[in-house]
Amino acid sequence: EVLDVERNKNIKEKGVQFLASLTNLRRLVLNDCKFVNDKAIMPLCHSLKKLESLHLRGCKKVTDIGVQMAIRSFPVLRAMSIERNATSKGLSDGMVMELMKLNLRELHVK
Repeated sequence: EVLDVERNKNIKEKGVQFLASLTNLRRLVLNDCKFVNDKAIMPLCHSLKKLESLHLRGCKKVTDIGVQMAIRSFPVLRAMSIERNATSKGLSDGMVMELMKLNLRELHVK
């Protein structure tokens, strides 16, 4: 129930769609998967209801929209790591504040 595909350059939208079929996943590490974006996260949100830990550090195309989908869709989420992006997209200060209000055991925002 743990899958770590950190720095996998082959994980694109279709690959993430496949990951959505792994409905027993409890921990998913997508750190530094540069093609992962908000749209790619959508299928995960619909099917990974047991996900407790989501790691998206270095996924610079994930914005507030993707993070918002994740925190609303994963009812047992207890740990998350995400990287703020210096560009106009990425995580806003407001979203960081919202993440801090959640009852997460671990939150890493870089």
